[in-house]
Amino acid sequence: MIKAVITVGYKDYILDAKDALTVLEVLANAERFEQRFSAGTTTYHVYEQEPDNGISELLKIIRDNLYRMAKLAGRPEK
Repeated sequence: MIKAVITVGYKDYILDAKDALTVLEVLANAERFEQRFSAGTTTYHVYEQEPDNGISELLKIIRDNLYRMAKLAGRPEK
């Protein structure tokens, strides 16, 4: 099965490519939420995403042999 790496925040997750595309589809259809702090006041904003929202940059297809090698390596040592 084809695997894909998706980036959410500063973390990468590996999923079946079909599931990764589903996650990105959901994110592409979501509205944006922002919280801003200015002069001691907090404002909240909800708005539509820009057409070029960079969602496609969150997905990377990974080769099967690289997936297997990384899986064997397991969690990195700290």
